This record gives sequence, C-alpha cells and structure tokens, in this order.
Amino acid sequence: MRLWIAIFALVPLAVGAQTDLSWNTIAGGGATYSNGGTYSLGGTIGQGSAGTLSGGSYSLTGGFWAEARTGPVTLKGHCTLGSFSGNPAGIPITIRIKKGASILETENTTLDASGNYQLAIYLTGTNDVGAKPFHWLSKKVANVPLFGSVTLDFDFAINGNASLNDCIDTYDLNLVFLNYGTDDPATDFNGSGQVNVVDMNMVFIGFTQCGEW
Repeated sequence: MRLWIAIFALVPLAVGAQTDLSWNTIAGGGATYSNGGTYSLGGTIGQGSAGTLSGGSYSLTGGFWAEARTGPVTLKGHCTLGSFSGNPAGIPITIRIKKGASILETENTTLDASGNYQLAIYLTGTNDVGAKPFHWLSKKVANVPLFGSVTLDFDFAINGNASLNDCIDTYDLNLVFLNYGTDDPATDFNGSGQVNVVDMNMVFIGFTQCGEW
C-alpha cells in the first residue's frame, strides 16, 4: 500500500509539468586538472555527451566538460613594469585562466613598445586571470567575465625573477652573481643593458617573495 501511494503522488506532478525527459545518457567521470610544474592534465572516461543542446526556450548543458572552449575572447590591456627603464617591446608574458587551483588555459604573447598586450582566449565564462611577464612576479585578477572583448591592466611591482618558478630565491641571486658585469638579458632586470648592483638589489628586495597565480 505504501508503494502504491508513492507512485500515485508522482504521476500528477509529471503530467502537470508537461515536460518530457524520455532519454538520457550515463557517462563516466574524470578529473578536472592534475597540475605539476608547468604541465596540466585533464581527463575524462566515457565522455560522450559534452556540450549544449537547445530547443525552443530550453537549453541543456551536459557532460563533464561543461565549460567548453567557445571563444575566442579578445583579452588586451596595459602592463606597468616596476623598476624597469628599458624598452618593453618583445618581453614575453604568459596569461593563465584559472578556476580555483585548476589551470584551464595558458596563452603566451609579447608586449609592444608601450607595454600593451593582446591575445585570444578560447574559454568563456567567469574565471580568474593571472599574468606573468618575464622577470616579474605574477599578478592575478579574480572573477573576470570573459566574453567578447575584455580590457585588463596589470601593475607588476616586483622585478627580479630570472626563472619561471614565480618566486625570487637563491636561483635568481646566483644567476646575478654569475652574470655580473655582462649584458645578459636574463638577469638585466632593469633593462639598462648591463647586469650590475641595481639588478642585484632587486633580488635582495624581492627575496623569498612569490607571485599571486
């Protein structure tokens, strides 16, 4: 009797809603991203229905990879480079799109002579955007709506990172000592054309600090 009452109560709700969900798919799960060093790996098992379906006034997004690459989004802006007197043209800059600790997309470009950048992002949605020019510690802007064309400026205050680890440490200090008095661009942090005491001081000032992304 209890089973009959439960079924009887559910039937009017389904009829009254006049909604048909007569088919579905059952797929395996996966892991968003496993990160290590500069590498990021995402995987899914049985991913057969990723994407968005629509009909009339209804739309349904299914699958583990709901945030599909649907861009491109034009991301552009200006970079203020602290403790730098040289020409910013050609300085490499890396842009990361993140959701929490997961890296969703990584793109690379270079600055122009005015310190501006522009590139295409292929993942739309509201995500965190991090940026790191070579030599500077990274900066991050949280919850950026990535649709259409987005202007995002960055102010990079801490200079003195010669590696890609986004931290100023003994590695950077040793490189400055090794290249002292040369014109090595990897440790000429201020863009003067020579590795000197100014570049060494930058490492001391930023020592043990890390970027935001």
